[in-house]
Amino acid sequence: AGDEESPADPRFTEAAEAAEAAEALDREDYVGAVALYDAVIDDVGAPAEAVSEAKAARATAVLLGRSADGSADDIDRMLLEGRRREAFDVLIDRMRTSAGDEKDAARTRLLGLFSLYDPADPEVIDARTRMASALF
Repeated sequence: AGDEESPADPRFTEAAEAAEAAEALDREDYVGAVALYDAVIDDVGAPAEAVSEAKAARATAVLLGRSADGSADDIDRMLLEGRRREAFDVLIDRMRTSAGDEKDAARTRLLGLFSLYDPADPEVIDARTRMASALF
């Protein structure tokens, strides 16, 4: 054994960051939790499963943060209640039935929500397809 330190096993690093993020959520430190989940997501050596779990947990931390600071709206509440498809549907319907700035606001909000989730998630893929149909 030499004097060099061996790199930490990424599984332990990710598990530690996820545990720290969960503790931050318990303390209602949503910004801190998001930062810790981002570290897992940005880790190029992280297993796909760990990244997927971190993305889902990050989305929840973002929504809880909005709820805690009073900026949550009906869409955020639907998402926190696990009604993601319904939230997507409401925004897609707004796009279909509105024009101009209101339509653009619904599209922007929907794209923002998509960024909270794994792009390979079947519900996100379905909603993206329905959003594209609503645009044209």
